Amino acid sequence: MDGKGVYLGRWPSRRAADVARDRATLYLRLDRPLRQATEARKLGPASPAQLVLQAKHLEKKRTTSRFLGVSWHTKQKFWRATIKARGRSYGIAGLYNEEQAAVLRDRLALHLLGKGAVLNFPGRKLKAASYEQIQRELREARSASRYRGVAPRVVAQRDTWSAQIVIRQRGHFLGRYDTERQAAIAYDRAARHYLGRRARLNLPALARRYVPADAATLRAEAHAELKKTKHSRFHGVSRQRALWSASIVHRYQVQRLGSAFATEEEAAAAYDNAALRLHGRKAKLNFHPETGEELCGQRVRGRA
Repeated sequence: MDGKGVYLGRWPSRRAADVARDRATLYLRLDRPLRQATEARKLGPASPAQLVLQAKHLEKKRTTSRFLGVSWHTKQKFWRATIKARGRSYGIAGLYNEEQAAVLRDRLALHLLGKGAVLNFPGRKLKAASYEQIQRELREARSASRYRGVAPRVVAQRDTWSAQIVIRQRGHFLGRYDTERQAAIAYDRAARHYLGRRARLNLPALARRYVPADAATLRAEAHAELKKTKHSRFHGVSRQRALWSASIVHRYQVQRLGSAFATEEEAAAAYDNAALRLHGRKAKLNFHPETGEELCGQRVRGRA
């Protein structure tokens, strides 16, 4: 290609990007080794233009919510809810919980459209609220903490706390935390990283105990801790409050299989059914299909 690179799009993982590179290599008939040869040959050659379109399609699917009127703001990293009614568009932004955005959208829809509104949660008893009332509730929730940069994660259920810092008029999300104090410490670490000695801290007496960190580092740490509390011994299973959810990855896309399983085993069985259907004999299973023995994510050896 005369030493010039060819853009193939933005992909969700290193493996997906390698497959795209290999497919373009096959299409352009370049004399280069393939990184994911089996997968690339299975999918077949593809032109750079085709790959860019596929990457954009995947990006769109990842940022599309399963809820009506809810979308993900890619640059600012938050959820927003929108609804059109009475010739006007209403938007509620800055939400870090997809379900919360859907609930607020439904409450606003009930206020604007009445009983004829199409809702995300028709079975829930939601209280209608005007746009101004919802904004007021959000402001009150975000200022409900005694610590700077800390807010309850959900308006109605304040059992999880989020941290955020504003630098040069841009908000940086710092993660979700189990306690208000943990969120306050995260804010202080970010403040020391971005503002140095000018930072106004929540807990100055603890400043020396914690290393300053940027927003990305704090989000990663918070996510790792959150993952520990949601961990399951079964493959494709995670905890969702008092219930269990199951999901599976197929062709680089996460497919949700349900989020209201009463037991961990039921979610694991739902994953196995999907794994056998999508991956066949290569499926990693939680239970042996014949004996019922727990495998917890292993392949069944000797299967035809």
